[in-house]
Amino acid sequence: MAYSKAQKYSPLLRGLANLSKCLGHPARIKILKDLLKGPKTSLELAVDQPISQKSVSRHCQKLVENELIHAVVLGQKTKYFLDWKNLPSLACLALVETGWEKQTGELYRPRERKNVII
Repeated sequence: MAYSKAQKYSPLLRGLANLSKCLGHPARIKILKDLLKGPKTSLELAVDQPISQKSVSRHCQKLVENELIHAVVLGQKTKYFLDWKNLPSLACLALVETGWEKQTGELYRPRERKNVII
């Protein structure tokens, strides 16, 4: 039986790796940003996405599995809500949504490298 070396890392580091993997698709980031404004159905979330409603639903399911959002079934519709108990994980998104990246110019600025001769 194969043994994953990931199991040798602490639960915290494995959890952060899973979170990073979950947030690795731009559609999921967009879904989280849209849900910062309030609960929405997958149809409402798909309006501003370049993917189908079905794809949005699948991405929402991944976010539910990682406990970043939760779903409430209302008749034939499912409403998605941010899962605020994971607020620290979502804090960076809130900063982006408030325009923080526009005030600072960008989210990532590579450091200037100086040529060093050894």
